[in-house]
Amino acid sequence: MKTKEDTKTTATSANGQESNEVVKSKRSKQAKRQIIIYVVMVVAIAGILGFAWADVDGRIKSKVLKYLRDKYKQEFVVTDYTTTTVDIFRAMQGRIGTQYNLANSKCRWLGEGNETYDDCNWSVHPKGNPKGKCMVSYSDGVVRDSCAQVILGKENYAKARQISAEEDRLRPAVERIFGKNTKFGVESLLCEKGRTGANESTSLPQAINVCKKETAGMTEDQIFASYIRLYHSYELYIYDPDGQSIETDGDKAKIVERLKEVAKYLPEGRPDSIWLCYFIKHDEDSRWNRELKVSVDYLREMTDGFSNDQLKLVATDDGREDPYPIRKGWDK
Repeated sequence: MKTKEDTKTTATSANGQESNEVVKSKRSKQAKRQIIIYVVMVVAIAGILGFAWADVDGRIKSKVLKYLRDKYKQEFVVTDYTTTTVDIFRAMQGRIGTQYNLANSKCRWLGEGNETYDDCNWSVHPKGNPKGKCMVSYSDGVVRDSCAQVILGKENYAKARQISAEEDRLRPAVERIFGKNTKFGVESLLCEKGRTGANESTSLPQAINVCKKETAGMTEDQIFASYIRLYHSYELYIYDPDGQSIETDGDKAKIVERLKEVAKYLPEGRPDSIWLCYFIKHDEDSRWNRELKVSVDYLREMTDGFSNDQLKLVATDDGREDPYPIRKGWDK
């Protein structure tokens, strides 16, 4: 038979159990709410980061298109990324080797030291020419491409590479002799054998030397008579903004002296086929651009400068291609 004390103990125990169940239920609901909040936060952050990082791709795409447009003077179309990427729950990090691809961005990466950087490749083609595919890469602000051959064609591309390599070869000498502000460029026309025998590893001096051997013992008139088969030329254009004065004989003698010095670095071709062209921009006293154009052959005979009568006008000629200095904007 239960006493009052037993009844009281039983009631207290029942109340305690009921209270514990209520507390457990509340804690369980709170935990569920917290989990839901965390999930919502992760999804929200994922969405924000996904949008932000996707926008990174859009900005890089715009930079790539501007770079190509400025370089080749025509519009390009980006077809697709060419790298394989991994997306894991958007804002999560997808492991690829020792790097992480962030969110759904195909350009933004996270390194081992938790630093972010941009690196991606694109497949592109000139607008209106979907078959002319080439590659362009973007890496932390630096854009590189392989589209020159598509734009220029195989033959013109080989010539452009040859000219570029020759200008790189001359640059140290030109800048040492004329100064760091000096602008210069090379143009060439090769004889038939010099063109057909050229490949990616053939330098311009080598090709010029081939033409020299082909025309050994021939006069200029004989070479001209053969027209494109044997005719060839090499022209080095120089614009030194700090050496424009030709007021005195001393100014002119200084220009000739420097031209003779740089001539030592030119290809060993026929002296009458290698030319130096020194550009003199118009000034307040004259609206005409002029140029001292001399062959290496003639330069050797020059001693104390030159007369103004030897200067040739440099201007746009309707119906013909503009002279090199005009095309390069040196007259602006």
